[in-house]
Amino acid sequence: MKVLITKFSTLTIFCLTQCIIEHSYQVNSFIVNQSGKPLQIYFYKGGILDAEFQVVISKEEKRPVSSDKTFTYSGLLSIGDFDSFIVEFDDMKKLVHYGFNKSGNNPNAILFNNQRNLFNEDNYVKETIEDKKYRHESEHIFTFNGQDYLNAK
Repeated sequence: MKVLITKFSTLTIFCLTQCIIEHSYQVNSFIVNQSGKPLQIYFYKGGILDAEFQVVISKEEKRPVSSDKTFTYSGLLSIGDFDSFIVEFDDMKKLVHYGFNKSGNNPNAILFNNQRNLFNEDNYVKETIEDKKYRHESEHIFTFNGQDYLNAK
């Protein structure tokens, strides 16, 4: 009887280790520049420019900014160390985007709950690229448009 239980236990453990199903969930984040002007995004943490991070996007370019292959969304917006972005167009006109629960003394800044805020993932268009039983891939896209350029100071 002991031998039968041992063989059954061994077989059960073997099946459980061999039958693990991999689930793949991938989110790719992009920024599209349809403003008609090249732009550059500067990242700030603690109110100080982080010189390591900046994104340059030509006009009409779709630029990948992150790829996350985990089970939770962590695109550009979840980089929690950053509290604000400055978007600068080629002629030095700027937009300031504040992160969640962040504020400053710039009356023209785009707050988190604004529909044009780059931090707020609700402002991204979400497109499913692939949706199968064990694989899901989507794109989250934020688009700068001509009105963003006109709103810049």
